[in-house]
Amino acid sequence: MSAGNALSFNSAPATIWGALYAEDPLFAQEGDTSTTQVEPGTTGERPARSSFELTYVNIPDRAKAAIEEGVKAWEGYFESKVPVNVAAYWDRTAPYGVLGTARPGRYFNNFEGAPDRDLWYSSALANSLAGRDLDPRNPEIVIRISALPFWYLGTDGKPGQSQFDLVSVVLHEIGHGLGFLSNADFISYNSFGTMTQPTPFDAYAELADGRKLRDLPSPSQELGTAITSTLYWSGRRGIAANNGARPLLYTPKTFEVGSSVSHLDENAFIKGSPDAAMTPNLSSGEVLTTPGPIAEAMIEDMKQRPPAGAAFGLPNEARNVEALVGDGRAIITFDPPSNSRSAQVNSYIITNVQTGDSLEVAESPALFSGLKNGEPYSFDVIARNDNGKSPVVRSNTVKPERGWRATVIDPSADSRYLAHTKFKRNTVVAYTDSKSGDVKLATYSDGRWVRTIVDGNSNRSGRTTNDVSGYLSLCVSGKGEKERLHLFYTDLTQKDLRYGQFDGTRWRYEVVDGDGPKVQSYEERDRVRTASDVSVSNACAVTKDGLQVFYRDESQGILLGAVRSRNTWFYEIVDGDKRTGGRSIGDVGFRLRAITVGGTVYLIYDSILVVDANRDATQGEVRLAKRSSIYPEDWSYQNLEVTGELVAVPGYDISITAQKNKVFGSWLSSTPLTRPKPDRLKSRMISDVDATVAGFADDHGFLSGPLAEDANTSLFGCERRLCAMEKKSLEVRLVVDQEIAKGAVSSWITLGKDRYAVVGVDGKLTLFRP
Repeated sequence: MSAGNALSFNSAPATIWGALYAEDPLFAQEGDTSTTQVEPGTTGERPARSSFELTYVNIPDRAKAAIEEGVKAWEGYFESKVPVNVAAYWDRTAPYGVLGTARPGRYFNNFEGAPDRDLWYSSALANSLAGRDLDPRNPEIVIRISALPFWYLGTDGKPGQSQFDLVSVVLHEIGHGLGFLSNADFISYNSFGTMTQPTPFDAYAELADGRKLRDLPSPSQELGTAITSTLYWSGRRGIAANNGARPLLYTPKTFEVGSSVSHLDENAFIKGSPDAAMTPNLSSGEVLTTPGPIAEAMIEDMKQRPPAGAAFGLPNEARNVEALVGDGRAIITFDPPSNSRSAQVNSYIITNVQTGDSLEVAESPALFSGLKNGEPYSFDVIARNDNGKSPVVRSNTVKPERGWRATVIDPSADSRYLAHTKFKRNTVVAYTDSKSGDVKLATYSDGRWVRTIVDGNSNRSGRTTNDVSGYLSLCVSGKGEKERLHLFYTDLTQKDLRYGQFDGTRWRYEVVDGDGPKVQSYEERDRVRTASDVSVSNACAVTKDGLQVFYRDESQGILLGAVRSRNTWFYEIVDGDKRTGGRSIGDVGFRLRAITVGGTVYLIYDSILVVDANRDATQGEVRLAKRSSIYPEDWSYQNLEVTGELVAVPGYDISITAQKNKVFGSWLSSTPLTRPKPDRLKSRMISDVDATVAGFADDHGFLSGPLAEDANTSLFGCERRLCAMEKKSLEVRLVVDQEIAKGAVSSWITLGKDRYAVVGVDGKLTLFRP
């Protein structure tokens, strides 16, 4: 479980800083400073292709204009629709001769939009490629400016001969923060090079013989030799910007931390050159006005998939080969050989052992179609490069099986989020359409489905044209003519929680929370509307005392509630704010469900206590809060499962259901050996002490959400598809052999005497019947 909104990528801290050194550390006369201020904009005018936002930490006011000018110099050279947040520090502990240092906020790989999912992209570069902020809580760039007495703080590019131009230093360091940076390091006592997380910069750095830096084994003396030898940039755009020659990188024979590899060569691109901005040293009096055509081109190269390097040796065997059950097909998954970088694997040959048929694929997974359901099959996997083939690895044996019968409700809505209930004796399903940004309602009446758009397509009568295709929940109150349908849904544009009430004829709309004047601190007891992001998750409940809704405050990691009484919303904190009273200080409510039974509201939710460098949870809880009133002081709390010796993290997805006035909670958990992937489905009656552990058939794929329960069967994700498990026999069946969206929601509904699974599959809201 990720400490974020269902993250679908990997994240790692940035530990190597790119540094800019003074050309001569005996540089300036003490006290020779200037604070000349002129209008900004002299660092190279271009139409803005991105925006940068600055946060200052202990920065003197006199230096802020120059810092801002250096940062904004990149706006015309770096393209991104996601704002780049820069945290700037005034560094009083910088080593002698260092003018400034910078690093990315974090590194990301395997995200949607990554040109090469094995590489680690800087925060700003990853956001640009993904088209969204992958880590909204942290800056994209961290820059440290040495607290020196001889800065030129003007913005007109006219430093004295013994001064260092602060605008130029900041311009240089922003380049490192954007991704002009190698993750290679050097161990001096054994001359080994290390590079555990190669960046796209490393993928384009190559030796004279064409070997790519990222392809060399790590740690190794071979890599250590490479980063202290001649290296070139191999990207097509960078070469074109250098008049057809490979740009030379800075690689002195003695490795320099923060300088080696991560710069253009100082001698090849001398002071005054248009490409001197990203060399390792700056002279006093030297002024940099733009990143330079080569640096700009290198950044653009990094947005493309790097070409393969030279192949050395034969590939080792593919690892973790596994065959998974499909409908008339098998899904073959595997990891690349241990030497895949240096061997430069071109493809994988998959052979059906029973029929002798083969197919060739570029990567895992491979789909082997044309199989007979119920027949056993196994598969041989071989990795191939230009020099030959790897040893054969054989998979397990699987029997393909037929999926459930499908009925499409809405062919044009992906329905990542959905909820259902009974209203006016009819089954209704509320669901989202991320393509249009709408929330819709499907009503089953007289044997057919009637679809309507609820919100997202109009500014009239309290509606909005913002994207409202986020999480949602449904509740019903009243009876007969006074029966009302209550829909809570999220405005992904404004990060608000919206509410729609339907009487069977007309909808009424309003914003519940998120539109307050400021973010209200969790320490304030008297609650009002907040300006926090409240668009992550929500769950509603109805009792005789009124309508209640519970939702995550993403800005502070707490669980909020709102109660509607006498046509007014009253606000509360439910959990996540303190240790006393049975509460938790965990990061709560990424996933939550609510149900009302016998006048008592049961609220089940996850709580993350500790995360690792990838922001994956390492300790957590599945929690239950319940009350039989609308008063905050009446909540009682308990943990349904916590991290322990046999449980790594519980709560990857959760579900709650009631059977004959008995309330059951279910969730997905991982063991210490499988974290961060769940491998256990657990269910318990809320009053019971222990949770029942359900087994899982590995040949259906890894376990994941969406999780949904009824009295007899559990629905859950299996290798990004949907499977079902009978609770008595623990038999696993394939529901649908098509990919469902990550973080999607599924549910059970009953039409007449028949029960169906409902989920969004292949861009369609679909019913599945056993």
